[in-house]
Amino acid sequence: MNHVLRFSLAAALLGILPFSGCRIIDPAEDIPSYIRISDIGLTITNTTQGSASENITDAWIYVDGELIGAFELPCTVPVLSDGTHEVLIKAGIRQNGLESTRAIYPFYRGWEDEVTFSRGQIVNVAPVVTYFPAINFLWNCNFDDPGVNIDDQTGATWPGLLRDTSFGGMELDCGYVQLDADTNLFYCQSSEDFVIDNGYELYLELNYKCNQPFVVGIKNATNQETIPWIQVMPESNWNKIYIRLNDAITASPGGSSYHVYIAMKKDTDIAVPELYIDNIKLLN
Repeated sequence: MNHVLRFSLAAALLGILPFSGCRIIDPAEDIPSYIRISDIGLTITNTTQGSASENITDAWIYVDGELIGAFELPCTVPVLSDGTHEVLIKAGIRQNGLESTRAIYPFYRGWEDEVTFSRGQIVNVAPVVTYFPAINFLWNCNFDDPGVNIDDQTGATWPGLLRDTSFGGMELDCGYVQLDADTNLFYCQSSEDFVIDNGYELYLELNYKCNQPFVVGIKNATNQETIPWIQVMPESNWNKIYIRLNDAITASPGGSSYHVYIAMKKDTDIAVPELYIDNIKLLN
């Protein structure tokens, strides 16, 4: 059964809405039309944007500028409209990988088109979104050119291992970490430190799979303070996460620039901890 996001005005202003039960159509209302969305795709418009990997989970649907609601994909949604109308669909994500923090992803431009509705009938649409052209891609690491913009901080304090392997059976490369009793800590960071405009949204996109948790955080390049921000939980299959880092920057004020880091400490219950990472993007 499709889930509908019910929202208050305050929640709508925040852009993050909790999911609730199904919407019930009042029998006294007109017979609705329906719009069906199976998936929302992503198209890359230039090579600086990296891969077309996405994890779009929700559709935020507007008809003639009015928000109908936010719906988990796939969905079939009743619309009290007939004839041709302007439809806007924005891509929704699980912010920080959490079910409870669903939001419109601010860097994807919504899909817009005229849609002709007919009462009692289902119209299928296949939205495809793109990145807004003015987005600043601060960091883009896909491991196709190994080691060019990510540093494995090896040594006595942070021994670790970063190497290339296949991405889900494809011919692409990815970062790979394996820990053991002798090498029980891993830390890597962006080779560059980035000047952040925290007045705008700041997200890290990351593809990963792992058999134990790892941490994503920032390091203040001015005072070398590290701020662990999100603990990412194990996933046996490749997953994509969108991590909002604005509050992490706020937690370490006074910096002129910042690194993003990924760290993992061996869990005593895991014989061979493994972490695969790919398609890292830092957007501002």
